[in-house]
Amino acid sequence: MNWIAKRFAELRIGEPATCGRLEVYPLIGPAATPIAYLTLDEALASSLLRVTEQGVDGRVDTVVVANDGSMPTLLLEGEELIGCRQNRVLNVSLLVAAKSILHVPVSCVEQGRWSEKSATFDTSANSQSSRGRASKVASVSASLAEGVGYRSDQGAVWAGIAERAEALRATSGTMAMSDVYEQASGRLADYEQCLPASSDALGAVFAINGSTTGVDFFDQPATWRKYAAKLLRGYALDALAAAPASPGAPQWAPADFFNRLAGECFESRPSLGLGSDLRADRTDLTAAALAVDDALVHFCSFPVHNEAGPAAALRSRVLRRRGGLAGTRASG
Repeated sequence: MNWIAKRFAELRIGEPATCGRLEVYPLIGPAATPIAYLTLDEALASSLLRVTEQGVDGRVDTVVVANDGSMPTLLLEGEELIGCRQNRVLNVSLLVAAKSILHVPVSCVEQGRWSEKSATFDTSANSQSSRGRASKVASVSASLAEGVGYRSDQGAVWAGIAERAEALRATSGTMAMSDVYEQASGRLADYEQCLPASSDALGAVFAINGSTTGVDFFDQPATWRKYAAKLLRGYALDALAAAPASPGAPQWAPADFFNRLAGECFESRPSLGLGSDLRADRTDLTAAALAVDDALVHFCSFPVHNEAGPAAALRSRVLRRRGGLAGTRASG
């Protein structure tokens, strides 16, 4: 049993909190060996970190992060950046080293704007929807397997925002993800009660209509508490847009999904920042993690939905070539 499987064996699923069609099952277990870092919100609020466009003209798929502080900063996959020439979300979870500058891969979540609103980015209370994150993580994993970096399917990102806007009857002059969240803010506030109160929770398994829609957990309960509300909004947005479950619809019970992850093989590669990037990409699920010194700083996984487009075709080619396996088990 390697260190990843051991970590999963230390975690247990608690009793869920329920709101509407969303269920949140806390993941409870011991904290990993402490790693000192700030969250993106903390570093920006303290003026220890700056996020800007790349160059004068900018690039849609890249931003520049300058960490002037004495501690690493955690950037979370799916976290929203607002301002500059257009809003973005982060493609991958990263630890940006102290006193360093990093070019970070992102995706656009504001299709109709390319004009400077501010010199630097700020963060928001939002993360990308869980369905959007699932598609993006899968497409990034396929791009990595093909050796083209942490690239997402930008068309699929835009399509996901449009789909959520239509389902929630939201309008936006620039097709901004932030506008969809703002117009759904009253209904999303009702979901805050879905955050379980367990003080030793490291994260959660999320389910909509009784079927798993995603997993997020961290190395420390303190980090989960800082990100829980932001991540919850992404899952709640999908719950708001979800139709009632159809009789006989496929269900993936939270315990079954989590147990499946515990036995997965993960491909390991050096992260763009500190630590390692771990990936498992299958026909029915996708997973990504940031690991530092045999600690899972952030882990996320989602069921994979049938989609079309260039990135889906690329992913299918990668999976066929590998027989459905995305690499060898990372060992520690």
